[in-house]
Amino acid sequence: MALNGREICLPEHAVTQLGVEQQKGLLAHELAHIARHDPLWLVASGVIECLFFFQPLARLARRRMQECAEYLCDDQAARYTGGGLALARCLVEVARWPQLRRQPVAVAGVAGSASALERRVRRLLDGSWATQVEAPRWWWAFLLAGVLVVVGCAGPGVSAQKAPAPLVWPVEGRVTQSYSGEHRALDIGAVEGAPVAAAAGGVVAVARWDDVFGNMVILDHGNGLRTFYSKLSGYHVRVGDEVVVGQSIGRVGSTGASTGPHLHFEVRREGVRIDPLTLLQD
Repeated sequence: MALNGREICLPEHAVTQLGVEQQKGLLAHELAHIARHDPLWLVASGVIECLFFFQPLARLARRRMQECAEYLCDDQAARYTGGGLALARCLVEVARWPQLRRQPVAVAGVAGSASALERRVRRLLDGSWATQVEAPRWWWAFLLAGVLVVVGCAGPGVSAQKAPAPLVWPVEGRVTQSYSGEHRALDIGAVEGAPVAAAAGGVVAVARWDDVFGNMVILDHGNGLRTFYSKLSGYHVRVGDEVVVGQSIGRVGSTGASTGPHLHFEVRREGVRIDPLTLLQD
C-alpha cells in the first residue's frame, strides 16, 4: 500500500510468499500510485465523501475514481515489467491470503474486491494495458473539483428522497420468531441449504464468522439502511462486492448459537434495529 512519497507498506506475506517477478509487479504498481499522487486525491475524495455523507453519488464517484486509478497503475506496472502476467499472478495470490488462515491477514491494498480483481486480472492477461494511454495527472484535480460541484448541487435533491423501497423476503419459509422484546429480528425457518437472497441491492459491508451469529453477511443499501443475514451454513460473497436485489448471497444453516436451521434477519436504519416487517413486501 502506497502511503506517501517516501514509504510503501507491505505485509510480511509479500516478502515470504511472492516470487521475485511478482514482487516487482507489486512494487511497480504501488510506485505508480506514488508517482501519480494517488494517496493525496484519495484522502481528498474521502473528505468529500464524509462532508456529503447524505449523498450516495459521492461514494459512487470515489469508488469509480479509485477503480480507474488501479487500472492505470496496473498499466504502468505491466509496461515497466514488460508484461501483465507477473502482476496478474500477484493479484491472484494476494487475494488467496485471507482464505488461508482463520485469523485476519494483512492484505495489500493492491487486491480489492473479488469482482474488481477479476476485471483487473483479465485486463492484464488480454493485453489491454499495452493500448491504454494515461490521462495527464492534472486530470484528477479537475475530476475531483467536478465531483465536488456535482455533489453540492445534487445533494438537496438526493437527500429529499422518499422512504426506502420495500424489501423482498430473503428466503422462503415461515417466521418462527417475530420482532419483539429483546429479539429485534426475524427468525425465518427454512430447509438447511436453501438459498438466501439479498433483500435489496447494495454493497457487501461484512462477510465473516461470528461466535454467536455464525456465518453472517451484512449489506449496505445506502441512506443509512443495512440488512443482516446470519446463522448461514456458508456465504459466497466478499466485502466490497456489489449485489442486486434477489441475488443469492449464502445458504440457510444453523451456525453460531442456534437450535436449528433458520435465517436470522435484521434490518437497521442509522444503526438502530427496526422491525423488518415494516419494509418487507407482503
